[in-house]
Amino acid sequence: MQYGADVELRAYISRIGNSSFDVYQEAWQEGNKCASGTAVMVHFDYETKKSQKISEATIINMNSHFIES
Repeated sequence: MQYGADVELRAYISRIGNSSFDVYQEAWQEGNKCASGTAVMVHFDYETKKSQKISEATIINMNSHFIES
C-alpha cells in the first residue's frame, strides 16, 4: 500500500453462528485488494458474563451484509 493514496475498506458478515459471527474485512487501494482478515465477534451479556444467543431479528438484519468468503 502507498502512503497518501486513498484506501477503501470493505466489511461483510461471513459466518453467523448461534452466539457469534465472523466479520470479513478487506483493504483496497487503486483497484487492488491489499489486505484481508476475519474477526470473530461474540454476542456477550456483561451482566451474566456469558455469551448469548443472537436473536432471529438480528440474524435477519445481518443477512443483508452476508457474503460467502
